Amino acid sequence: MQNNIFIKNKKLIFSVFIIFVLVSAVIGGVKEKRWTSSATITISNNIKSQGNFLPLLYLDNKTENYNKLKYIYSNNNLYKEFIIFLNSNKNKSEFIKLENNSNLHLEDIIITRKSNDNTVISITTSNKKESKMLVYKYIDFTSSNAKNYVLKDYSSTMSQLKYDFNNLLEKENEKAKNKVSIEIKRLKAAYEIASLSNNKEAINNYSPDNILPAFLGTRIIKNKIKYLENIKDYEIIIPEIMIVKDDINILNKAKIPTKVVPVFFSYQEKPTLPLVQNKPTFKVIIFFGVIFGFLSSLLLVFVKEQVIIQSTGKTND
Repeated sequence: MQNNIFIKNKKLIFSVFIIFVLVSAVIGGVKEKRWTSSATITISNNIKSQGNFLPLLYLDNKTENYNKLKYIYSNNNLYKEFIIFLNSNKNKSEFIKLENNSNLHLEDIIITRKSNDNTVISITTSNKKESKMLVYKYIDFTSSNAKNYVLKDYSSTMSQLKYDFNNLLEKENEKAKNKVSIEIKRLKAAYEIASLSNNKEAINNYSPDNILPAFLGTRIIKNKIKYLENIKDYEIIIPEIMIVKDDINILNKAKIPTKVVPVFFSYQEKPTLPLVQNKPTFKVIIFFGVIFGFLSSLLLVFVKEQVIIQSTGKTND
């Protein structure tokens, strides 16, 4: 019975089957061919970028901004900043705008983190050579933007570090001034005591427990007061001031490395020319057209026969 159904409806089965195959062929022919080129990058082991920080290793005072400045050109931070830019939709949009003839879209640029150290950059276009070229271009474009950001961050942190040291110098100078001021007050009080005692010269037999050095005599006390009042370089009072000044000189001589290109990554796999077209290919579309065409034709025959059987049953009733 079922064989009779298929034979009786062979024209319908063949027609539906051919329609599906033809539609699949049209879709496969019209569908734009897409090619994806990829590159895999990893953290760089290059030490040239870290050379920008070498002059600052001689600083004696290590502050929070010092540690930040040191971290900016570390391989881990350079790689991290580069990945952030790679993933940024703003960065992608700017690149797409620059490459306006390539018909790129945001979804055509895919960044995949395989691990903390490895990242895959993929770009899909309708031209295999263009896909490979655009991967290189996008990496170079991102490197330029990341470099500008790193330099700006380095410059800003350097300015903040200089401010830290100048602020530290100001505090140390203020501390020295207060120390000198207190000492002058002590000496003036001692001078009054020595004057009242008519002690012009130093007294040899004195008690070390005396708070005020009146035993020095008015002549020596007067000279000490005069000396302290004329002090200009306070590192004589607080030697640490000289260390801070040396640190400031080192910072002032350190240059912002504008001409040094940071090494953000190293290639694990460079961009390659795609050899296989993105799925679904023309053959895959035709294959599914054949399968769905065959199944759909059978289903249509069964539905048709059921309708006929139900219609015949109602007529007999």
